[in-house]
Amino acid sequence: MNTRPHCALTHDQEHGAALVEFALLAPLFLLLIFSAIEVGLMLFTQMTMQYALREGVRYAVVNHGVTGASPDFNRVVQTIRDGSMGFYDSLNPVYEVSIDGHKTTYTNPAAFGSGMFGARGAVVRVQLNLSWPLVTPLVQTALGMHDYHFSVATTMQNEKS
Repeated sequence: MNTRPHCALTHDQEHGAALVEFALLAPLFLLLIFSAIEVGLMLFTQMTMQYALREGVRYAVVNHGVTGASPDFNRVVQTIRDGSMGFYDSLNPVYEVSIDGHKTTYTNPAAFGSGMFGARGAVVRVQLNLSWPLVTPLVQTALGMHDYHFSVATTMQNEKS
């Protein structure tokens, strides 16, 4: 005589139910994990670029006082690129440089001029406008965009002598 209730599942049926539940929930779980990773990477990139910009502008203002001439802009960009941990080239940077309140926008670092960082003692503010391509659909939906646009900026005064 069979004493099992009629609605009880066998071991194989329970295993199959667990497999179906996993198949339904795994994509959602993975999407949440990858979304968290992408948001973390976005924040890490923003902090890394802030550091890289600060180092590049610091190089510019310190070397401005040493040589008396405006620093080599290619070396400033290279300093920023070196500090960016490889993110620089994928972010399409647009530079906004303000010298004592007068702003100039550069989309191409090759367009920098010799007076880009102003005279001795000038207050220099450099802002990078950057664009991070989003990969995870959940993050794209939450932000309502396909690219995360952010800016990093730093302000320093050129060495006076």
